[in-house]
Amino acid sequence: MGWGAPGQQTGHSTIPMGDFLSLGPVAAWLSPESHDTVDYLIIDKKQASIPVTASFLIAQPGSHHFLVSLQSRDSGGITFSDLLDSLKEIAQRSEPGYKRILSLSFCAESPALHVLDQVKLPECAAGSGDVVVVGCAIVLDSSCRSGHWNDVIQQTLVHEKSSPDVNLPRIIGLVFPATSRDGSKIPSERVSRELLSGTPGVLRHLSADTIIRNATILLAIITDIRQNTGTEIVLEGKVRGWNPDYEHIVQSVHHECGEVHLHPISGGFSGSLVFRDDAYDRQGRREMPFVLKLDRWENISAEIEGYEGHVKRYIQNNATQIIETCRSGDYGGILYTFVGIQGLQGRISSLEEYYLTHSTEEVQEVFDTLFRKVLRTWYGQPRLRDLPLYRIYAGVFNYDAVKEWARSRYGISPDEEYLTLPYGMGRSYKPLYFMDRVLPGRLSSNWNVYEGSVHGDLNMKNVLMDEEKNMWLIDFAMTGHSHILKDIAKLECVLKFEMIPIQSEDMLVSLAALEQRFLKPSIFGDIPKIPEDITDPDVKKAFSVILQLRKYADTITLLDEDIRQYYLALLYYTLCVPGYVSVNEYMKEFAWISSSLLCNALK
Repeated sequence: MGWGAPGQQTGHSTIPMGDFLSLGPVAAWLSPESHDTVDYLIIDKKQASIPVTASFLIAQPGSHHFLVSLQSRDSGGITFSDLLDSLKEIAQRSEPGYKRILSLSFCAESPALHVLDQVKLPECAAGSGDVVVVGCAIVLDSSCRSGHWNDVIQQTLVHEKSSPDVNLPRIIGLVFPATSRDGSKIPSERVSRELLSGTPGVLRHLSADTIIRNATILLAIITDIRQNTGTEIVLEGKVRGWNPDYEHIVQSVHHECGEVHLHPISGGFSGSLVFRDDAYDRQGRREMPFVLKLDRWENISAEIEGYEGHVKRYIQNNATQIIETCRSGDYGGILYTFVGIQGLQGRISSLEEYYLTHSTEEVQEVFDTLFRKVLRTWYGQPRLRDLPLYRIYAGVFNYDAVKEWARSRYGISPDEEYLTLPYGMGRSYKPLYFMDRVLPGRLSSNWNVYEGSVHGDLNMKNVLMDEEKNMWLIDFAMTGHSHILKDIAKLECVLKFEMIPIQSEDMLVSLAALEQRFLKPSIFGDIPKIPEDITDPDVKKAFSVILQLRKYADTITLLDEDIRQYYLALLYYTLCVPGYVSVNEYMKEFAWISSSLLCNALK
């Protein structure tokens, strides 16, 4: 009970708060705009909880200690005050840790209702007829006025009209006319049935002078008080782009937690943030492991749609499960949990972290699991369709930045068809000319190729693992039906342009020559080999996994041998690299050379 309302405040809406009461699955509140009409919810018992916005809320966790049944010997009944004195005696005899604080819920019949802060009695109690009152109370002895609980008591645990010497009990109840024949004794059952029957009820603060004739009381003896000071957020590491909306989202999806530790897993170029989310309840107990994704709302809503349409149905056991979503202003968040998580304390890392810290053979084993088990359902049922591949791969990310880089680096524009590649690599097709002059004329051309469900952004940050090598996918904003080679091409480009640290011109020249070898095949079945003179461990590791990806591409395209479709997908993910701010000039130049070689194969 307290001052609040069901629901969470967001950056673009507020909830009018008022007197609030919840009993079991029932939540009732009287907002300032209600004109004395009670709003209520009756929650399905399968629903664990609902969020509540409150300036203060008194909650009694756990179950009650006693079930007390009262039948007054006097036909006139007894006062609530006398009843509370008797309950205090029961508590003193029964519980050594009794701190002179009681919490109770009750269902009572009253022939004389007295209210504290309402001049007008409810119509159902204005006459001489009995009423039914169902509600909650917190009861304190005056000795509780001192000590470390004093501020809490003054603010919440006693009624605001209490004096320094007298603790008026905070009693709040729903009042109904005693006309129904409902025999329910348990408070939450009685109030549920009264509300569902359409019986008009009012919410009132009761005086201890209220007369009770008979009642059923669920009594809890309080031995400690814990204040809810909100959910503390601890950022474990440097986080770019954190804002007040993100903070509100975290607190909303963890509204019942005392503390949340966020460990950055990855941060996307678009501003998205992904965290391993370690949450602790208000008793300090660790909850199940989560992953939290924060981004602009349009991206979060697209991810929810992709999850519902292509993930939940097909790869449920290897995708994180969406359990909470929230929006605040222009931003949103998704809280994921996992199926079958194992390993020490639910340790979660990305495939990228695994790649950087394990051997080539171990990485190849994990990639094999990813494509042959995790993604098997997606790739196992491809459909041959006429797809406009040039249109699908036309919108290169951050293309204006790529053109500016080419202009400042080489002084070239899209107007000329050919260029001379550096390091004696000869004459080659200009990527800008291909994109601006050639590709637009091919947008309506269809390719008879395989279509399937694809992730759309399958980089190694979007594959999460536990210590037992169980894997889950995240980030489904671009998930949908598309060209079946899209994800494999994306991963090849990640390996070439993000996993190989190019720190010298000699290394760049060596990589460019290796790339020429890998872009020569005209059919999928012609899979190149890594030359024996390649000794750099980062290069060997990346291209060993790329060979593995080429074999997957050959497998899922079945009898389709036209590798140009794969080169087109590679161009889409390669040409954008010179526009990145996260890679050095050697890596940008490598991507530029690779793009030109791909255009040679597609011209």
